Amino acid sequence: MAITLFDSLPSLIYTDFKRLSPYYDFISVGRTRIADRLCEVIRVVARDGTRYSYIVWMDTESKLPMRVDLLDRDGETLEQFRVIAFNVNQDISSSMQTLAKANLPPLLSVPVGEKAKFSWTPTWLPQGFSEVSSSRRPLPTMDNMPIESRLYSDGLFSFSVNVNRATPSSTDQMLRTGRRNRQYKRT
Repeated sequence: MAITLFDSLPSLIYTDFKRLSPYYDFISVGRTRIADRLCEVIRVVARDGTRYSYIVWMDTESKLPMRVDLLDRDGETLEQFRVIAFNVNQDISSSMQTLAKANLPPLLSVPVGEKAKFSWTPTWLPQGFSEVSSSRRPLPTMDNMPIESRLYSDGLFSFSVNVNRATPSSTDQMLRTGRRNRQYKRT
């Protein structure tokens, strides 16, 4: 009996590295083997020290990541993607051609809404980050109080700024859960 588990690939592989090169250093640190494949080990380090970093073990033949560690600023592993078995099937290209010819339903399209206009804007963003989206929506858990949100990305990492009206019981606090940091600031 053979069991195959698939996981989503880390977002790192969809990144435009040319766009990131002004903000990150890509440092080759040697070679090793993962899942019986020879891998080049590369560190991806932010030049400004404000972002997390990666260590990537990339298969020298296929250029696919065999392992990806997301590290916090102290070098502690927050997330890890790891390939434990890797097999290249020569029939995959014929399978992909069959899939390309398949009669698939049309893609759903969501009408583009009006971009939310806010009375606030951040006074500072890390270099390379730009606004990807913004929205205003009610928070059902807080009597439908509206929350305004802006999402920023540099193509590798992203963060959001959420603003809503403070309540009398609101306090400043910082929470960290894995790769997610939340800071609540009453202003």
